[in-house]
Amino acid sequence: MDSQSVKLSPMIDNYRGTDPYKCVIVRKRTFIVDTQGRLWVADVDAANQADGTLAKQLVVAVLWRVGDRLEKIFGDQTYIGVFAGELAKWSIERSGAPV
Repeated sequence: MDSQSVKLSPMIDNYRGTDPYKCVIVRKRTFIVDTQGRLWVADVDAANQADGTLAKQLVVAVLWRVGDRLEKIFGDQTYIGVFAGELAKWSIERSGAPV
């Protein structure tokens, strides 16, 4: 699981937000891929929202597709807190990025 900030053209008004780390107006793509790199779900939102909060909605979308076969999600330090609490509800382990 990860997110990516994408710069906007001047004509785009939907899902705009200022990324607090980059100080530019961008959109944020949040996505989940499997260990082989295949895309499972993705979402686009304003960049001024926290990664963990945006990722909560994607977990429900993935669980709808794979059910209880999902055991672990890899993510960096931005997915601690709200997102880790959501995973605990579903008995899914959150781990750091694979080596």
